[in-house]
Amino acid sequence: MTTTALTTTDILPSSVPKLLATGLNWTAFSMRFEDAIRAKGLWGHFDGSISKPTVSSPATADEVTALAQWDKDDLSAKALLTH
Repeated sequence: MTTTALTTTDILPSSVPKLLATGLNWTAFSMRFEDAIRAKGLWGHFDGSISKPTVSSPATADEVTALAQWDKDDLSAKALLTH
């Protein structure tokens, strides 16, 4: 069995309210969510300013590392949104 330890980058602060199904708290949620994600350095995955790195063929070690980091950060950003 594999366990994954949560880090501070894996959770949102309690100041970010859960988005209500009715959307009545959208304004508060969106402002606080954006602030929290910006603080984690992941906002570019939402606004498109951090694009997926391209790799040459064959890929260099630096390109592979950059792509792996981008993929990890992108998954973290998505997980925070769905959390």
